[in-house]
Amino acid sequence: MTTTKKRARWPFILLATSGLIGVLFMGGMYVKNVMMTRHTFWEWQIRQYERRERRKFPPKGGILFIGSSSIRYWKTLKRDMKPLPVINRGFGGSHIRHILHYDERIVFPYKPKIVVIYSGENDLSAGVSVEKVVTHLELVITKIRQRLPGTRFFYISIKPSLLRYRRWPLFKVANASIKSWIATQKDVEYIDVSKAMHTSSGRLRRDIFVWDRLHMNRKGYKLWTPIVRTRVMKTWQQLNSKK
Repeated sequence: MTTTKKRARWPFILLATSGLIGVLFMGGMYVKNVMMTRHTFWEWQIRQYERRERRKFPPKGGILFIGSSSIRYWKTLKRDMKPLPVINRGFGGSHIRHILHYDERIVFPYKPKIVVIYSGENDLSAGVSVEKVVTHLELVITKIRQRLPGTRFFYISIKPSLLRYRRWPLFKVANASIKSWIATQKDVEYIDVSKAMHTSSGRLRRDIFVWDRLHMNRKGYKLWTPIVRTRVMKTWQQLNSKK
């Protein structure tokens, strides 16, 4: 084969290779996304928490932050909420119903007085209906209430992101439905963080996300901190003033 013919084939080889890599990548992402909808996918993160607790178990009766990666990646949560006694038990891209599966291991052992929940974004992105998201949230709160009477709850609104902004209209519908349900409940409060994540002209801020355009950076959490801390602090002080 002449050198000219070999050179002529290279673009086709590169194109075929690129296509194969693309197919494998998309296939891998599809498998991962399907697996992430199963509670068993997050077992490794739950075990990480349990190993840490064997060395030092957190004080009981504090404030539990639970939910998906927006909680898990809030690495400065303790500092941001100081002096509130907070525990971070967010896990990956979990769904609300996954909290139900793992509550015996990452909710009830701490006997929290306050539970702060951020979840639902991944559920909706995976095709779960708004109605089911609200139902699953109700199931989580009802179960915790039954086991830990007097627990107070906060639900942080589903956030917008650059990556999922085409789903923002759906997220807004879900937020409205969750807020309406919470309005019928005792000791459950809704915290809206979405307004602070937009500019005064209504554009989603681009400087509050990391490279994946989904998760927040330090600037994003700085926006959340005063909104969440003020509300939780008020309830914590009310609970402790009754002693």
